[in-house]
Amino acid sequence: MTCLNEVPIGMGSYDPRQGPEFGIIGDNCILPKFRGNGYGKKQIEEILKRFRERKFRNARVSTSEHPFFISAQKMYPSIGFNETRRFKKKPDSKYRDIEYEMKL
Repeated sequence: MTCLNEVPIGMGSYDPRQGPEFGIIGDNCILPKFRGNGYGKKQIEEILKRFRERKFRNARVSTSEHPFFISAQKMYPSIGFNETRRFKKKPDSKYRDIEYEMKL
């Protein structure tokens, strides 16, 4: 849970089951009225801190090519993630997913 003055403004999730090789960042979001203030970036940095504490070697995250996710497409590389592949989860999908990885 991401909070501002003890008020929830978003959430971030992760899956440690592929550790110690990979920590997988799951769904994450910030409420619309709080976006654009760096809270999403801080949220991801907190997850990366937890991965490092667990001695994970890499982090992986994915987002969509859909225009709604442009901010995520820009944020992940700004934190240090590198795009590794684009793929369709479903053959009939209009948009591909973009996968990013980072060495920790």
